[in-house]
Amino acid sequence: MWVTTVTDALTQWTECRPAWNRGAYETGLSLDHAFTALPFAPQGIHSDSGSEFLNHHVYRFIIEKGYVFTRSRPYHKNDNDRVEQKNASIVRELFGEIRIDCFELKGDLERLCEAWSLYTNLFRPCKRLISREKKVDGKGFSKRYDRAQTPFERVKSSGVFLPEAIERLEIILKTANLFTLRREIERALRRLYRTQRTARESGSGLAGIPAHPNRSHGKEKKRSVQQLRNQRCSKKP
Repeated sequence: MWVTTVTDALTQWTECRPAWNRGAYETGLSLDHAFTALPFAPQGIHSDSGSEFLNHHVYRFIIEKGYVFTRSRPYHKNDNDRVEQKNASIVRELFGEIRIDCFELKGDLERLCEAWSLYTNLFRPCKRLISREKKVDGKGFSKRYDRAQTPFERVKSSGVFLPEAIERLEIILKTANLFTLRREIERALRRLYRTQRTARESGSGLAGIPAHPNRSHGKEKKRSVQQLRNQRCSKKP
């Protein structure tokens, strides 16, 4: 299971949605779900140079929505530094490096990502880099940041938002309890881990298909090309 991350450069509003694979259809579907949850009308998409984004299916989705599409230069991750930063501070902070390969968990993962995105956008303040200047002595850079605000506060102060979305989020902000929401997210994550661990121990692989023993346990060492050649030579009469 993969996670698609969408980040707004101005307000730092971030939405993450799961994708069963890195194919064109699943990537386009996760992008559609993430863009639907944004409280403003996006103007364009700036992605990396991966094939999951640079394909006809995703491009058709972008054109139909009327977005401007740009991409990063190959092997230049800093061209997309905003979303790379959120991949670390939001996605990996929650999921770590665990691999989720049970298709039955996709619905639970979608609900978990929605709750986590809501939590980070409403309750987690973040700073935005204003300036970056080389120090006089030449050692490092001097950086200045603005006042810490939540992405929701930044969206409201920007003046560019969807009124009905802001009203809905205002109600959630007034009624939701920060600590209760965090505990619910942690409980949902523990349930997801338990289900994944049980499925792996029982030998069920992707979408209930029995996994290959070498892939599920990883105990058998891969043989090199030279070892395979030697094995073929030893079998000759």
